[in-house]
Formats: sequence, structure tokens, C-alpha cells
Amino acid sequence: MNKSIPWITTLAALLPLSASALDLNQARPNEFNYNYVELRYIDMDAGQDGLEILGSFDVKPNLSLNASLLNTNGNRFDYKTMSFGAAYHAKWVDFERSDLIIHLDIVKADISPGNNDTGLMFGAKARVQVQEKVEVVGDISYTTLYDDDLMLTVGAAYTLTPELDAVANYQFSDNDTLSIGLRYDF
Repeated sequence: MNKSIPWITTLAALLPLSASALDLNQARPNEFNYNYVELRYIDMDAGQDGLEILGSFDVKPNLSLNASLLNTNGNRFDYKTMSFGAAYHAKWVDFERSDLIIHLDIVKADISPGNNDTGLMFGAKARVQVQEKVEVVGDISYTTLYDDDLMLTVGAAYTLTPELDAVANYQFSDNDTLSIGLRYDF
């Protein structure tokens, strides 16, 4: 736990800065759609690969419910997670074509055989449209699963049609992960 204290301190310092970038007194329009389903191929450094399905659904202005299911297989072990949570999202004040998202999820993980854990994941994410069809994403998150972990994710989405995007992400963590897939907006 002592090795995670610097990471917790860093994240705790960044979250208030992120929250201050939002105008929390009023609902602000979003730059992006938060009603989508995404399917990704996952490749992890620990030797697992598999699929992840994620979804997001707006339940009221600036608030969405999120869920994901990940299933990977490897030579030494299999890794599965399920998550459910919520996110506050709004236009990032003073930045054109960008949203800031504050998220909190409950995560249940299973490393077979027989190593289960349940914990929280929370963090802040930015989505920025850098060109008409190109969106970049940055996310800093902290999870209490297993021995705790601070994760930094960078990614991009390319608009193929108004409803379909190609997505790619790389997550730096104790188990670095590359993911590629498609997102369907509805």
C-alpha cells in the first residue's frame, strides 16, 4: 500500500483541478455523444488477449451510466472484469471542442484460477476533437483492485460514418494494454 501513496496523492491533486475546469453550477452542452456501444480487441503485456464490450447511456444532461465486460485468455491465466459506474461530463470551460469527464466505477475482477477482487476505479478523462473526424482521449484513473494501480490511457477515434468510429487506446499501468475496435453511437 505504501508504494501507492504517491499515486493517490497525484490523482487527488489532479481531480480538483479537473473539477474546477467545469462549471458545476449549470448543465453545459456536451461536445460529444455519450450514448454508445463499443467493441474492442484487447492485447495485454501479461500475455492475455480477448474482447471487451463497453457501453454508455445518458440518463440526464451531463450524467451517464457506464458498464463494461472484459474477457481475456492467456497461457498462464485468464482475466475477466465487469464494471458499472457513472460519469459526469460537460464541455471543458475555455477549451473549444472538448469535454471533461469525471468517472467512478465499481469493478469486479477474476484472475483464474480462484483470485477474485472487487474495488473502485475513479478518475478524470478529456475528449478533444482535433480535426473534423479525429478525436483524442486522455484518461488518468486509479483503481483499488488487487494491489492498487494508477493508469494513464491515451487514445484516438476516427469517424467512419456519423454513427460509427474506429477507436484505438493504449493504457500504461502495471499491465500495459493495447485496444482497437469500433464504437457505434446511437
